[in-house]
Amino acid sequence: MKENHEQQHKSARPGVKGFYESHGDTLWRSGFNDKVQMHVARSLLQSARLELDSSTSVLEIGSGFGFVIRALRELGVTKYVGVEPTESLRKGLQVAFQDLEFIDSRMPHLSENGLASQQTFDVVIAVHVIEHAANPYEALEWVSDLVRCLTPGSGRLVLVTPDISSYRSLFWSIDYTHSCPFGVDSLPALMTDAGLVDVNCVRTRFGSSALFTRLVLSVARAVTPVSLLDNGTRAFLGRPLGMGLASAALLNNLVGIGRLSKSL
Repeated sequence: MKENHEQQHKSARPGVKGFYESHGDTLWRSGFNDKVQMHVARSLLQSARLELDSSTSVLEIGSGFGFVIRALRELGVTKYVGVEPTESLRKGLQVAFQDLEFIDSRMPHLSENGLASQQTFDVVIAVHVIEHAANPYEALEWVSDLVRCLTPGSGRLVLVTPDISSYRSLFWSIDYTHSCPFGVDSLPALMTDAGLVDVNCVRTRFGSSALFTRLVLSVARAVTPVSLLDNGTRAFLGRPLGMGLASAALLNNLVGIGRLSKSL
């Protein structure tokens, strides 16, 4: 049963790549949702409370449309490597950020698929990636692979993922490739089991962990015209994405932060 369950999830994953391969160029040209996504990216980095400057080296898993890159650059970061397995997104990134390196690779074999085996980073970031692991065991493999990319003693891992207690059934309905949900207790446990210390986890809405912001957005979520958003994205992209966009911005997401000790 377990093998069949994993195989079903693995066979579904090409659907995500297929969507972005089909629409990545269109989304790059349109600047779709840029202002909202940039605000979320800035707020997430603020919630992670990282000390970032021009000397900080950053590895991002799933660079996507480059919103985290832009937010990092605003904070002075110049040493950046991005992992993006979707070809159309990677090509868009290479055009938009010609001075940066983008690699076609996948967890849990990052060092085997493009990253130098001895290359480490001060910060590793994965935003809305870990929930696509087939199960908690694969999630642990993925996070352990990320931990191996951290600078011993000071490297920090930042994971952003939906809060299952907030998303509930929407976790699966907004994206059928979501397979591995986490909560405010299980995400830190995962990171600790992967070898991290000083693990902390905060809830955010719209990227912000501020209580007032989260309360305001909980009201906004209740009155958001999701059906109109669905109609617009269906006409533009052939797929209703209103619920997903509203959920990502207005429901609770978790930001987990952990540090690698001097040795695993």
